[in-house]
Amino acid sequence: MSIWDGLFRRRSVKLSTDTSLGFNQGSNAGATVNQETALNLSTAWRCVRLRARVMGSLPLGVHERLADGSTTPAKDFWLYQLIHDSPNADQTAAEFWGGMVASVDLWGNAYARIERSGPRIVALRPLRPDLMVVDRVNGIRRYRYSAPSGRVDYAESEVLHLRGFTVGGDVGLSAISYGRHSLGLALAADKTASKTFANGLQVSGFVKLMAGTKLTKEQRHDLIDLFSKFAGSDQAGKVMPLDPGMEFVPLNITPEDAQLLESRGFNVEEICRWFDVPPILVGHAG
Repeated sequence: MSIWDGLFRRRSVKLSTDTSLGFNQGSNAGATVNQETALNLSTAWRCVRLRARVMGSLPLGVHERLADGSTTPAKDFWLYQLIHDSPNADQTAAEFWGGMVASVDLWGNAYARIERSGPRIVALRPLRPDLMVVDRVNGIRRYRYSAPSGRVDYAESEVLHLRGFTVGGDVGLSAISYGRHSLGLALAADKTASKTFANGLQVSGFVKLMAGTKLTKEQRHDLIDLFSKFAGSDQAGKVMPLDPGMEFVPLNITPEDAQLLESRGFNVEEICRWFDVPPILVGHAG
């Protein structure tokens, strides 16, 4: 099914089939990418947190249009305090709207249940995007939520739905889902860098023996045990003893030679593109 079938034809769209945080999609780099693993990347965390904090801190209120066409804050209107001060009893406006923006960045959509007392809206309570299914019945949009207590069907009037970037469908598109190959590459680069440091900044090496010297099986195991005791970044600077006639020859492959550091710098810019955040705002100046 193409993107146009899924969006313009408004077919049923399900974000997840389980209660985990993410889409659990693979990437070309072999890393599993979902909302949780993506946030392990400092750049993705910074982008999502920055956008959530900035958008959540912006004042949102209700305005009344006057007869001359100008507007004035309607602070006495019942809806003003709900969206400006506290959408529900558990969150401030900054927490609620920041969380909604973060959901849009991670899942492409944010949902909140609209609670009413008579005609008035008394609360907006966030719903997990990964447990929501959006479809249409007889042309009317329906929201099917897989709550822990069982599935709940909401009418369109019962759900506040914020969509991210979309090309006309019922749901927004997720930067995590469409950017999984870029994010997977960044995750793989971080894992490689971690293993490089864990192995003492050397990928591997070998022991050169004098001509005609051959080790027994037991001697090889002893040599491997010796090298394992001097592996790791906490062993840096220590001298490893070798028997006479042995010479350690490292493979001269450094992170710079493998362009590891350069690729990680590029990954910062790549992730920022997916979240529409200038790299300078995440501390990347070059």
